[in-house]
Amino acid sequence: MKTTLESIRFACPSCQQVHRVPAEFEGRKGSCSSCKQVLRVRRGVAELYRSRSSSSASRAGEGRREDSPEDAYAWSSDGLRRAAPRPSSRRASTPPRRPVALIAALALCGAGFAAAVTGAAVSLTRSSDPLASIPRDMDLVVQADYQSLLDELELLPLLEQQRALVQESAAIDPVDDIERIYVAANLTKAQGGDGEGVLVLIQGDLDLWALQAAVEQQAMKFETRDYCGTSYLVAQGLPKPFALCLLQSDLLAVGTERSIQDAIDATQGATPSILDNPDLAPSIVGVRESLLWCAVHVPEGSPLTEGLAPGLRSLVLSADHESGVLNLVSSARFDSEREAHAAQGQLEQAFSGLDEQLLASPLPIRPAALGEALVGKSITRDEQTLELSVQIDTAQALQAAQGAE
Repeated sequence: MKTTLESIRFACPSCQQVHRVPAEFEGRKGSCSSCKQVLRVRRGVAELYRSRSSSSASRAGEGRREDSPEDAYAWSSDGLRRAAPRPSSRRASTPPRRPVALIAALALCGAGFAAAVTGAAVSLTRSSDPLASIPRDMDLVVQADYQSLLDELELLPLLEQQRALVQESAAIDPVDDIERIYVAANLTKAQGGDGEGVLVLIQGDLDLWALQAAVEQQAMKFETRDYCGTSYLVAQGLPKPFALCLLQSDLLAVGTERSIQDAIDATQGATPSILDNPDLAPSIVGVRESLLWCAVHVPEGSPLTEGLAPGLRSLVLSADHESGVLNLVSSARFDSEREAHAAQGQLEQAFSGLDEQLLASPLPIRPAALGEALVGKSITRDEQTLELSVQIDTAQALQAAQGAE
């Protein structure tokens, strides 16, 4: 008699909550309904359970060890639970996946069915940090709160004019589907101008297969490839092809194939992410909820360290807009307290002579109007970190820029 397998049973390693999910969930991520620990069922574990179940009768009485929920996982050296690595030979024997939206729909229905019947409340991972998908070697990271920018910059009327066109050509609603946008770059790799070392992440309500179908209607074709159990698309027929990958249920990555593979490694915990970068991570934590922020890691020998700011190691810029006031904050970290102190003196001197510089400027800016727009500023230093904060009344600044009386 042939043995069939309808579900896989395993326990969360953090809280020991027992989950039972359909066998089709092999290779998919989920989160524990109790402690929100991110889980992944390794591919091939269903076959392992099936073979053990079919031979249980012949092995009765032999003291067989019970199937351990740990079989589907491996522990990494940092103590965090990671998906067990898959042997490279398995990739060649795995049949190609069908890039059809129906498969994703069936999987989602299966998740809902499992939650309703078993009470396990298995859900796709939407709580994972998008920054954890950015490789550690990226020197530049920019994050924009897309929805807030639409409101603050009053861009909705402009987007409404292009909304239908974007939906038809890319299956993305530019008003409702996008939440945040991240741009990361390795400045050394990006100097070649071929797109290497650049990664764009779009967070929101996105459907990779719908995007593929819409773009292919514009005469562009994609090839589906697999890397470490994650499928991604590579555009064909372009001199500099790009790739697309849904790293999380709400996180779309765009970049070269190498950039996408690096992002997959970071997402799965196989390599460090930008959150493991000691030069950037502490500064990012304080600004990540801002409307717009940019973090730059300055390597030794960079032009920024020669003359302009010797000893500069990282620079974080953030912008927030509330009640008509734009708050700009710049935080710079230096190699030593002495270099930070020297930079503070240069910055204070530059601000003290700002009015004279504006008077000599050919630009139509009135220093008096700009002075009214500048409602606050401060320069502070804490050992090796120098921070500049400026508050600007946007209406007054616009008048100053226009040279209004």
